[in-house]
Amino acid sequence: MTSRVASLRRWGWLLVGLVIGVGLIAVLLANRQTPTQGETGRRAPTLSVIAVQPLDLWLEARGHGTARAAETWRATANVGGRVVERHPDLESGNILPEGARLLALDDTRYRLAIAEAEAEQASV
Repeated sequence: MTSRVASLRRWGWLLVGLVIGVGLIAVLLANRQTPTQGETGRRAPTLSVIAVQPLDLWLEARGHGTARAAETWRATANVGGRVVERHPDLESGNILPEGARLLALDDTRYRLAIAEAEAEQASV
């Protein structure tokens, strides 16, 4: 029985809300004002025009603190050897053209190893 009373109470509040909503809509519709037709007699606002000349501007940014690179790259050789040639502009922060030769290693040890391997293969 309690659940039935609770159900009726819920439906009762729903019905009360619905009746209030319909009544409010009826009041608003009865009191609405229709727009008037015809000229309003208002004048258009006056405008003034100013001629603007272009200006040369330059941007300057100043800051305090430590600047750090967003991306870093560390070169690590897969082979050992003595560096015999280094690009003159290879410094931290410099941008080098694509395909530029950065470093050259002494290849004497590698040529000797290749010659030894070819000699050993020929003797087999």
